[in-house]
Amino acid sequence: MFNIFYNQDPWYKKGVLLTKEFKHSIFLTILNNLAFKFNKPISDKYIFSGPHKLTNNILKTFRKDKVKYNKEYYKNSYIISFGVFGKEVLNSLKKENFDSKKVLIGPLVPKENLNELFDEAIKYKNIKIVCASELIKDAFIKFSDNKLEDKHFSVIPSAIKLEARVKDTNFKNHKALIYFKKRKNEELIEIQKRLDQKNIKHKTFTYGDYNNQDLIKEAVKSTFGIILNKSESQGIAIQELMATNLPLFVIDYEKNEYLDLNNFIFSSVPYWSDECGIKISNIYDFDEKIDQFINNLMSYTPKEFVQDNLSSEKVREKFIQEFQ
Repeated sequence: MFNIFYNQDPWYKKGVLLTKEFKHSIFLTILNNLAFKFNKPISDKYIFSGPHKLTNNILKTFRKDKVKYNKEYYKNSYIISFGVFGKEVLNSLKKENFDSKKVLIGPLVPKENLNELFDEAIKYKNIKIVCASELIKDAFIKFSDNKLEDKHFSVIPSAIKLEARVKDTNFKNHKALIYFKKRKNEELIEIQKRLDQKNIKHKTFTYGDYNNQDLIKEAVKSTFGIILNKSESQGIAIQELMATNLPLFVIDYEKNEYLDLNNFIFSSVPYWSDECGIKISNIYDFDEKIDQFINNLMSYTPKEFVQDNLSSEKVREKFIQEFQ
């Protein structure tokens, strides 16, 4: 198999002793430190950031496989993040017989390190950059002024757990789950107001202020979801909603502050098809499209889309193919 290198830098925060919120507690810090020491995934309810969720999903995906963590045992390696830690690992791998090794790096790459990683991939044929979606791969190629090509990349998303429980479709009244992440509060208020006008109950989950289990429990109790977020490289939380078979109404966001490319269209949902729901790019189209969406709720099958594209089996296959 292969080696997996990671550390806690992308999400680490030192907890405090006296706090009412567990996510700020020193006890969560202790739990994370123990999980890291023994390379064990933790419960989703203790995860509050995308980078932590991505790494935790990797640990789950390869829990039963012959992989080694943070040591060079096999000739092939996967470095999850390319910060100070990732650079040190890569330099260590280069010390001996590097040409015989294959290395995948990403998708957690600070913007200030992108060009350095691009240079490494161009210089060494045995290094590939991992992107969470085709959309981000294409954006990186453009960001590099087309110095990079498809051959420099491997598109491998984070695996999404398929929920055993799926939402009940026998509803007398509609209820919406609103997923809100880094958009303007005015937009959220506008959506909530329009739902109130239609007498549709709703509950809002704001990024960073909920635990994952509560999000999934609410998805199972909801008729549909409304996504109001900025552009994503993958959108793990959104796909976990889809894994409960929750149809989604997406107010898309087509810019990206991380790369800030002109004439390039990003998306709030890089993984998407019409079987998942409806996507609009202008909030003023809400009233017209929401009625169409609600009238067709029974026709959407987002869980099947997740199973076909984002399951643990699919992700494992992609890694195995890369390292063969």
